[in-house]
Amino acid sequence: MGQKMAIAITGGRCPPSTVPVDAREEANMYAKLLVPLDGSIVAEAALAHAEAIAGPLDVEILLLSVVDRPREVGRHAMMDADYYPWVDIDALVQKKAEGAQTYLAKVAEGLQGKGLRVSTVVAIGDPAGMIVEEARKQGAGLIVMTTHGRGALGRFIFGSVSQKLLEISPVPVFLVRWRAVL
Repeated sequence: MGQKMAIAITGGRCPPSTVPVDAREEANMYAKLLVPLDGSIVAEAALAHAEAIAGPLDVEILLLSVVDRPREVGRHAMMDADYYPWVDIDALVQKKAEGAQTYLAKVAEGLQGKGLRVSTVVAIGDPAGMIVEEARKQGAGLIVMTTHGRGALGRFIFGSVSQKLLEISPVPVFLVRWRAVL
């Protein structure tokens, strides 16, 4: 996707529109919505948009949390496993995965209380790669997530999962600029 299109999507200030009830016949395109969450309020801003799409279409929402292994995150790592051999990386990742599952279960319970169909998955690996892999594996027709809306320098310094998804995802990606909704 071109840079201008990515800017148009991430920089929009319009609220999402509602989905007409007669659109249910086209719901098979969105048999499942994948919503990546990392436990932050920023990521959770995408939930309202996923609800607005999934509710009228009676589409399942798949909540995904990806746990990054320290040696896989490269420049984003708080610690480098090669320099701290006494740290049990597998135990650390397992503990983070358990915490992510508990968090997703709580979010899912809230959505189910609104009458939505929800499932959860915790994956381990590179966030963008695992989002695409789970979208394929789970049959998601749309990925709904927030973006920080950083400029080119910010994306270079901090990286951007949403930008990488726009480049590699075979599934449409619905980006919500978090500053526009908070």
